[in-house]
Amino acid sequence: MRKLIWLLAIIPIVNLGQKVGDSICFKTIYNNVYNGTIEKIDSDGYFFKNKKERVLYLKNSEINSFQTFPHPLNNSTENETWLKNLEKPEKNLLDINKLGSYVGEEIIIFLKDGRELKGKIIKISYKIDVFGDQLEVVKFLYSKNKMNILTSEIKKVQHIK
Repeated sequence: MRKLIWLLAIIPIVNLGQKVGDSICFKTIYNNVYNGTIEKIDSDGYFFKNKKERVLYLKNSEINSFQTFPHPLNNSTENETWLKNLEKPEKNLLDINKLGSYVGEEIIIFLKDGRELKGKIIKISYKIDVFGDQLEVVKFLYSKNKMNILTSEIKKVQHIK
């Protein structure tokens, strides 16, 4: 009986206050922005209805950031300013697939684990993993330390001007 009470107490904490019927705005890791109303909350993601009345699903791993609103999105200027800030593209972002053309330049690498590394690209090399796949490696100079970073670990790269 006590385990059941604890389970019932933990369930609201898990979904962090989002509930079916709330308006929500998602920004994905692909820089897409989706607005809609929560239809169902799954342990792996969200089902939500967009403005065209289509039900879409987003996995938690695809969501970069989100904001929930207890009322419809079109009723508040505060919500509109938040959405505009969310949709602004970040300045000086570089294409991760073209880092070879920025060898010797000062950049900031934002890793998927949350770290930000400011330094210079020394060179781009490749290594083969145990499965035979070729992986791109960035040789990077970070505060007098040389690092090897797989491009698959990089979230985004920003040029320093």
